[in-house]
Amino acid sequence: TSGEGFGRVGIEEVTVPGVRLTRVATLPSTMDSLVAGLPAAARQRLAGTPVDVLLTRARGATSADDEETGLARDFTVPVPRTAVASALIRPSAPLPEADLDRLAGYTGPVRATSTSRAFGLPTVRASQALDGRPDTAWLPAVPVVGQSLRISAPPRRVDHVDLTQVGRRLADWATRVRVTLDGTVVATAPAARGTTRISFPARTASRLELTILATHSGRPDASVRISEVDFGGARIRGTGARPCVPVSTVDGHALLMRPVAPITTDDAVPWQGCGSLFLGPGPHRVRPVAGWQPDQLALRDTLGLGERRPPPGPRYAVAPGRAGSATVRVSSANGAWYLISGQAYDPRWRASVDG
Repeated sequence: TSGEGFGRVGIEEVTVPGVRLTRVATLPSTMDSLVAGLPAAARQRLAGTPVDVLLTRARGATSADDEETGLARDFTVPVPRTAVASALIRPSAPLPEADLDRLAGYTGPVRATSTSRAFGLPTVRASQALDGRPDTAWLPAVPVVGQSLRISAPPRRVDHVDLTQVGRRLADWATRVRVTLDGTVVATAPAARGTTRISFPARTASRLELTILATHSGRPDASVRISEVDFGGARIRGTGARPCVPVSTVDGHALLMRPVAPITTDDAVPWQGCGSLFLGPGPHRVRPVAGWQPDQLALRDTLGLGERRPPPGPRYAVAPGRAGSATVRVSSANGAWYLISGQAYDPRWRASVDG
């Protein structure tokens, strides 16, 4: 190291050509060894007992500080089971805008993307400027100058593009934009509040890029609202249906799920599985996919579906003792109940009731 004394040195990244490491957490396999030693009668009871798998990603105080950037797990199940999935999932930063449009039920040939969206919010993506509704819009992230909206569509003959900038509290707007068709700049023109028609010589094109060159305020933190962009009538309108999309893989196969509610922020929301999946006895692998970030994934055994919820447990208080012991005082107990310690299994644990 350079310098004198106890200098601290950190290595940020080590790259080995052709080698890629994946961080995977492996769940304990204690249950497998215990099941292997069960007598026949106990195995028969296990055959009718639900076996669920619950996986949770380790997170930090913020998404930029997450301990785990993806849910990658290796686990085993001791018996064959059919499971249904539920999850808490958030969109990841590089989520393609086309995936959000697909979740909104759009399946047509038009695609809209942008260089950024304000705060990364799904509700202000590029396609919001192609839905025919002035109350929705594409909002680029700051600084807005230099940000672009791109549209691809089946070829069409065009001689103008209409740009609409409206809103109840529209404090700023784009005042100069550049229009590029199929990679060729066809216009650099002023823009204003309301609808601006940008004309150019007629041509056939399938790709449009609209770039913001200046704003009314000239401030770096200007907030611009592109309500509508009319590129030869190209439109993206969702149907409201929520189709199934892959959010992880299980044993190399896509795990298809759909959100229970619309995706409006980058927070985690509940998702439900599309159909069921079979988990045979033995090892299984869960791996992340690009675009979606499960915070929690539950694979619930179908044997437990439709079961009645158990009554609430009794009141209890835990008093830690010496040498790893603890005393649990229970009151208001009605009927049978389980005491779960939350400790890892160890054959040396012993329990006694009332002495």
